[in-house]
Amino acid sequence: MSIIPKKSVTGVTDEITLRRVDGRQITPEIDSIYDWSSTTNNDIITPDGVLEVTGTNLKILSNLEEEGVFFVSQSDDSETEAAQVRTNEPKTLTLQIPGDLAAGTYRLEVRNTAYNSNTLRTGIFAPVLTVE
Repeated sequence: MSIIPKKSVTGVTDEITLRRVDGRQITPEIDSIYDWSSTTNNDIITPDGVLEVTGTNLKILSNLEEEGVFFVSQSDDSETEAAQVRTNEPKTLTLQIPGDLAAGTYRLEVRNTAYNSNTLRTGIFAPVLTVE
């Protein structure tokens, strides 16, 4: 069995303009973190220490007040923002870990916007980080 489109359908196809569209939603992607104080990757974080975050689309443009790097407690979902970001590049963020992080487990989130955009994007680091 074969299907042959009617002339009304085939005539309209000449009027259609094709364009390529990137259907991916671009979000910050965190590949790894390195804690300079404990010299560990993707595991322990040290309050008041230096954290290096690597990945893609990480740069924080400060288009919105909600942008930044956040430590989200796994016990009560409270959020603590990193106040000082030293290196702010698309593939690397270097920041000071907030000194008031209590012992426990945290997830790291990078929230930013694209250039000339007001749409907040969130990248979540899957491994759980521990403050001892």
